[in-house]
Amino acid sequence: MRDDAFATWLSQTHRTRTGARLGRRPQADARSRCKRIESHEGDLDAHFRRDGMASLLGQLTYSRADERGGVSPRHDIPIDGDVVNGTASLRNAANLYRLFCNNSPP
Repeated sequence: MRDDAFATWLSQTHRTRTGARLGRRPQADARSRCKRIESHEGDLDAHFRRDGMASLLGQLTYSRADERGGVSPRHDIPIDGDVVNGTASLRNAANLYRLFCNNSPP
């Protein structure tokens, strides 16, 4: 993961749906979650080069229906608490990194 460049992109370029800049805490949370993903699922840049992160984002999909059906999450990242919400938070961070990669060539 290109952490410094990602941090700069988050602070200077990325905007929320409403057009506002992402606050410092959400920026730090996104970076922390991306590092956590990497520690269990491998380098995010390698995932991006392989398939634009499609397989990783697929692994980071887990719904209430999955939970009710007793389906295990498709990822290996331990989550304390609500697995559906935790997985969604990780997926959102991975999506931010994918957007960064699409807009910031290596």
